[in-house]
Amino acid sequence: MENWQTELIGNLMEVTSVKRVHESDWTKNGVPFYRAREIVALHNKEKITPLHISEKLYQEYTKISGRIKENDLLVTGVGTIGVPYLVKNNDRFYFKDGNIIWLKNNNKIHGKFLFYMFDSKYVQNQIFSTSGKGTVGTYTIGSAKNTSIMFPVNIKEQKVIADVISNIDNLIDAIQNLIEKKEKIKNEVTNELMSGKTRLHGYKEEFITTNLYKNGFTFNGLSGLNSSNFGSGDKKYITFLNILRNPILKYDKFEKVKFDNVQNNVKKGDLFFNTSSEIPEEVAMCSTLDKDVDNLYLNSFCFGYRLTNKNINNIFLSYYFRSAVGRNITKNIAQGSTRFNLPKKQFLNYEISIPNSYKEQEEIANLLINMDNEINILKEKLEKYNQIKKGAMEDLLTGKVKLNYE
Repeated sequence: MENWQTELIGNLMEVTSVKRVHESDWTKNGVPFYRAREIVALHNKEKITPLHISEKLYQEYTKISGRIKENDLLVTGVGTIGVPYLVKNNDRFYFKDGNIIWLKNNNKIHGKFLFYMFDSKYVQNQIFSTSGKGTVGTYTIGSAKNTSIMFPVNIKEQKVIADVISNIDNLIDAIQNLIEKKEKIKNEVTNELMSGKTRLHGYKEEFITTNLYKNGFTFNGLSGLNSSNFGSGDKKYITFLNILRNPILKYDKFEKVKFDNVQNNVKKGDLFFNTSSEIPEEVAMCSTLDKDVDNLYLNSFCFGYRLTNKNINNIFLSYYFRSAVGRNITKNIAQGSTRFNLPKKQFLNYEISIPNSYKEQEEIANLLINMDNEINILKEKLEKYNQIKKGAMEDLLTGKVKLNYE
């Protein structure tokens, strides 16, 4: 590659860490103190609640170790290793020695270019190949010094490459923020409508109180099978995750299964609930099937529910049990300590309040479906731009594609 160079990080800049801070030195207020987990969160643009050390200790230790400056790169060395964070102009914090590797950038390498290079497959493959074998990998100062990077000699070209990837990142952030905003609005609308605090125009009739036991019956998922039955065959089954993640089942997420014995097949309008989870709020997450699918069955970790009352809308019920109202039910009755289970009989007899009008239930369901469709379109767009970024990093950070930087 013309005008490109490959060099070890240790030959380009100082690689070090800081003077050790002990847990007994942590304070409630003062200068933020970051461990590897905080660096990972910052990399992922998540909110953090940092630990702190005193201003006095910060001043004392930075006289020895120095202070981070703009365009320095911090890289996690334990836990989720190899995660980079580019220091910003106004950053003022201290960090945990050993957990975080400090690359003191002398501006021979453009800061953002260095950040994206460390996020690239080229560097990440090196990090994981040298992190050591065993249950816990580590990325050390020595390993960082011996990590090689590719870069154009002209720093203007580095900047142009970094700016292109950064612009894609900005688009990704904007889409992600819009998704989060729309999801928040949808959740608020769902909770208002399911609780009856807000009603759709034209509906004033009081909610009715009923329970699942009075309006349908349950059935079990697949039984008597082993691992050899799954992964092939002319039949399909609904996975645990499909139910957990979707109010209406995703048809491209059904998986193959084969068997000859009699099993309970599912039908359009059926609802499905998981029976256990690590937290009570995720027990009895509900999903439903909104069209007929031949030879479709249910996984063995969930149970099905078939409505016999035609005045209750299945999609409305699915959203109902996923709302704050429904989650509060399972939170109240889930049993367990380290893993929570659903007492099915108690769940089926638990009183629920829903609109008396089928039409109102249907309109609420359609409103929420439309909101989910908008969010799903944005998620598809987000995935598209993530793939564009991945391709851009592969092409630009290896010199496969050249940009005009004059």
